[in-house]
Amino acid sequence: MKSFLLSALTILLTSSIIAQTSNTSLVVQGNFGYTFVDISKAVDVPEFNRFSDSGLEDWDNFNFNGFGQLLFNTSKNFSWGIEAGMFRIYRWLEKEHPVGLSPRWFGAAVWTFHAGPVLRFIIADNFYFYTGADIYVFVDESSVTGGVNGAFGYEIPISKTVSLPIEFRTDVIFGNATPICIGGGIGLKFGL
Repeated sequence: MKSFLLSALTILLTSSIIAQTSNTSLVVQGNFGYTFVDISKAVDVPEFNRFSDSGLEDWDNFNFNGFGQLLFNTSKNFSWGIEAGMFRIYRWLEKEHPVGLSPRWFGAAVWTFHAGPVLRFIIADNFYFYTGADIYVFVDESSVTGGVNGAFGYEIPISKTVSLPIEFRTDVIFGNATPICIGGGIGLKFGL
């Protein structure tokens, strides 16, 4: 399944690059934020119980989304393309204390690779909105799920071909407990 998805995305990207030889932009972005999710439900670990000294002991909902977008500018106000990146959704730590043994801890930061199509609209002057649908491949579980995203932003022009996009973005990742990631960040946009 993963190899099929990777092949399909590679073919889509290659055919898009061949079809569009000009008016192309490359965006590199880093966003930080907070993930709304019931971590106990998402990782299937019960909440901490002080009597058994076991359960979900620690977590954080900090997220980071580093990604790139290859955009084909088909008109002054519309671009389409593909997005790919790496996403840290949250972190968790479970404590297990078997009777008569020393406590043990298990946990991880939940990371995904993500890729999918994106549609971008210029609203006014340097204000933009984009939306997309991504496939998320979880690094720790090797599971695959879908999700949707949307962002509002503003581009600060630096030169004729370079600008700084500043944006507010939301990602909804379908799966266990459906994490909703909200954040913002800054990047670089290059006209190719």
